[in-house]
Amino acid sequence: MTRNEDVLSALHCFRKALRPRGVLVFDNFDAESIFTDLARPLRDMVRVGDKTISRLSKRTPNLRTGWTWNWDATYVVKEGRKARTFRDRSVLRAFTPDELALFLRISGFTRIHLQRQHSVIEAVAQV
Repeated sequence: MTRNEDVLSALHCFRKALRPRGVLVFDNFDAESIFTDLARPLRDMVRVGDKTISRLSKRTPNLRTGWTWNWDATYVVKEGRKARTFRDRSVLRAFTPDELALFLRISGFTRIHLQRQHSVIEAVAQV
């Protein structure tokens, strides 16, 4: 969901699905953390048994629909001498705490709690 309309539509649906005093808990990327370190490529590697999975991610801003960026990741899965490569190209969105609070209030949520945790904002809101 990169467009404001999509975010609001989803939040309205969540609110409708919850009972009175129901709680919504979710997390999302923190724009300040993401955009102050966007140019740095990310490298990750995981070993599972005899399989090694590595990922190189490149991120470039596009800012068309908010705090959005292009995600271009290359995955290499090695098993023994065999290696397979996969690509993942997506557009991702981050938010500022103020944006999330406003989206939640506009969607009818109250008692909103937002907390930054590294590059993530954890959100708790109640109907």
